[in-house]
Amino acid sequence: MNKKKAVKRNRRVLSIAICCILAAILAGVYIYAAVLHSKKDVERLRDLKKSVKEYLSSHQYGQESWWLRSSDMRGGDNIQIAAKLTDEETKKITDMLYEYQDVSPLAQKMIMQTLDSGMHPKVSIYQRGDISMTFSFKKEEMKDVAKMLKNSIEICYIPKDIHDNYPASLSYRSDWNALMIKGINWPPALYAGLLFHEFGHYYKHKIEGANSATAPMTHESWAEEEVAMHELEAEVMNRATKGRLFTFVDSLNRRYEGIDKMPKHLNGLQADHFFHLDEIIGCQSSSNEVNSVAISQYLFIIGFRYINERIQCSESDKMKLKIHLYRWMQKNLDRL
Repeated sequence: MNKKKAVKRNRRVLSIAICCILAAILAGVYIYAAVLHSKKDVERLRDLKKSVKEYLSSHQYGQESWWLRSSDMRGGDNIQIAAKLTDEETKKITDMLYEYQDVSPLAQKMIMQTLDSGMHPKVSIYQRGDISMTFSFKKEEMKDVAKMLKNSIEICYIPKDIHDNYPASLSYRSDWNALMIKGINWPPALYAGLLFHEFGHYYKHKIEGANSATAPMTHESWAEEEVAMHELEAEVMNRATKGRLFTFVDSLNRRYEGIDKMPKHLNGLQADHFFHLDEIIGCQSSSNEVNSVAISQYLFIIGFRYINERIQCSESDKMKLKIHLYRWMQKNLDRL
């Protein structure tokens, strides 16, 4: 009897030992696979980094052309100069928004519920911290500034003399409901795309009150909104280049037919590809201030376009892939 119990106990111990060994082996396999995958990602990132570095280094000596150089516009002729400049920019932005309003259903809806509903851009100049000055009101409008501001879309330009104090070249500042833009003479196609991108964030936050506009960056809805705005931006830039942008991007993506994992296909991108995109967009002579923005847009456009056009799956699965790519880019762009 004791012998039988001993045999059973030994079998149980042996079974537990075998299970532990199998678990250790499986864990080792998973760890090895993860490390191997990580190493491949690092290698891919290294190749892409080399191409991006070569691209950006060619622009390091380029000079930006600023249309707004000084934040001190408060006295004498400066006020008249500022008013003229901001009036010109207000018209430029309004015309641009109308020009590209039909590139997508989202763009149409944005314009219909803002400009077509009586809201209009009003240009201001960033001073520092939480201060901006608005010069684009006419005298008769000054009687009810609060009402005018409520029915306006603030476009706040950042002058050259204080631009180092503001981190982003273009962004949407939700606490002001304002689009913040450095006062550079941006290449028109890139500028139009970026303007619609940030205007889209304004629309989602101010007009729709979408949850994605105030969600944490880690939330899926936040990433979905970013993907949507990058795709809107791409549509605008493609229209501005008369279709040349998507034609070239699609020719690049056809080289990677059958690759269904992102961002693997970005590995094959070379600096010459980015230079050709510069020629299409009009960024050839820009410096890093513009081209560091441009390169990230190129990568998003190439990646999202690949998913949309080359991968066969449902729209919901495509969105998941695009969010995955966006997160990868968000994590790795600063390392490029």
